[in-house]
Amino acid sequence: SITLAKEGLSLSEEFSLTAEKINFLSNLGLAYRLIGSYNQSLEYYLKALVIIEDRNDSLLLSQVKNDIGNVYNYVGNLDKALKYYKESLQIREKQKDTLNIAKSLNNIGNIYKNFGKLDTALAVLSQALEYKKLMKDKEGAATTLKNIGNVYFSMNIPDSAFKYFEDALSIEENRGDSIGIANSFILLAKTYFDINNFEKAESFANKALSISERTEVKHFLLSCYRLLYNIKVKLGNYKEALYYNEKYLELRDKIYADDINKQALEIEAIHNLSQKEKQVHELELNKKTLQNNIFVIIAIVAVASVAGFIFYYRDKIKSSTQIKEKNKELKAAIERSEKANQMKSDFLAQMSHEIRTPINTIVNYTSMLRTEFEENLPEDLHGSFDSIENAATRLLRTIDLVLNMSDIESGTYEAIYQQMKIYEEIIEPIYIEFYNSVKAKGLELKISNELKE
Repeated sequence: SITLAKEGLSLSEEFSLTAEKINFLSNLGLAYRLIGSYNQSLEYYLKALVIIEDRNDSLLLSQVKNDIGNVYNYVGNLDKALKYYKESLQIREKQKDTLNIAKSLNNIGNIYKNFGKLDTALAVLSQALEYKKLMKDKEGAATTLKNIGNVYFSMNIPDSAFKYFEDALSIEENRGDSIGIANSFILLAKTYFDINNFEKAESFANKALSISERTEVKHFLLSCYRLLYNIKVKLGNYKEALYYNEKYLELRDKIYADDINKQALEIEAIHNLSQKEKQVHELELNKKTLQNNIFVIIAIVAVASVAGFIFYYRDKIKSSTQIKEKNKELKAAIERSEKANQMKSDFLAQMSHEIRTPINTIVNYTSMLRTEFEENLPEDLHGSFDSIENAATRLLRTIDLVLNMSDIESGTYEAIYQQMKIYEEIIEPIYIEFYNSVKAKGLELKISNELKE
C-alpha cells in the first residue's frame, strides 16, 4: 500500500492534482504511523498540512491536525498531541461537525487519561460516546468504549473495564475489524493480568499477537511482546519470557530511538520555518504593494492640491469682488432703512400729539361732568363715566405702544413684569366698560363670582 501510495503521490505532483496529492500524503502518513515509522508519518502529515492551509479547507485542516495529534500521542509527546487535538476540535465545533467532534473528544479524553486526570477523561469520553451513538458510528463507538474501559482499568474497577472492552470487541467482530480486534484482545489481556488471571491473559495476548504479526502493526506487536514477557514471568516460564523480552527490546529500539522526539520536533520546526518564510514573503509583497499605492496616492493628492489651490485662488478673487458689490448694496439698503425708520418715528410722534390732545380734552370734560351730574344720574348710568375713562386710557396706552414699536423691532424695548390681580384689575374693568353696550343690545353679561378667588 505504501508503494502504491507513493506512485499515486508522484503522479499527482506531475499532473498538479492538488486534492489527490493531499489524499496520498495523508494515506502515507497513516500507513507509516501503523507500521511504527512515526517520523516519516509526521513528515507526510506536515506536507499535507502546508497544502491544506493554502487551500483554506477547514474540513481537511481539522482532519490532518487530528492525525498529527495521533502521531505525537503514539510517541508519548502528550502535550503536543493535546495541542493538535484541541485545534482540530475548535475547527469542528465551528463547523458543527458532530461525528468528528466526537472523534476529537475521544482523543482528548484519552490524553487526559494518560495525564492521570481520570474523572475529566471519563466525562469527555462519555460525551464522545453519546455523539457517536447518535451518529450511529459503530467503529468510533468501539474505540471510545475501549478508552472508557481503560479509564476504569486505571481506576482499579476491572468489572467495568471488562464490560466496555467486551462491548467494543463485539462491535469489531461483527464488522470484521482485525486491527480493532487485536487492540481489544490486548486490553483484555492487560486487565486479566492485572487481576492475576494469567491463563486468560496469555490466551488473549497470543490472539492479539497473531493478528498484529499478520497486519504488521508494530505498536500492537510491542504491547504483545511486553505482555507475554510479564505473563511468562508470572507463570515461571523464564525461557519464553526471555525470548519475548528480547523481541520487545529489539522492536522498541527500532520504534523508540533515543532521538525520535527530537527528530519529530525538527520536522515540525522545518514546517514552522517554511510557514514563517512564506508569511515573511507575503508581508514583503504586501509592503511593496502598499508602498506603490502610497506613491500613487501622494501623486494624486499633490495634483489635486495644486488644482484645488488654483480653483480656490480664482474663486477667492471672484468672491472678493462680489463681496465688495454686496457690501455697497447692503450699506445703501441700511441707509434707506434707517431713513425710513426715522420718518416712521417722526410720523408716529406727530400722530401721537394730534390724537392725545382731543383724548385728553374728552377725559377732562368727562371728569367735570361726572363731578357735576353723577349724584343726579340714574344708577345704571354711573358706569358710563368709567367706560369713557377706561376707553380713553386704553387708547392712550395703544398710542404709547405704537410709539414704542421701533424699540420693539430693534429688541431694545424693556418689558416690565409685575403681579396683577386678575379680577380687580382686568376682568372687572372690562365688565364695567362693556356693561352699557351689552345692555343696549338687549343682552346680559354675567361673570361668576368664583373668579375672584
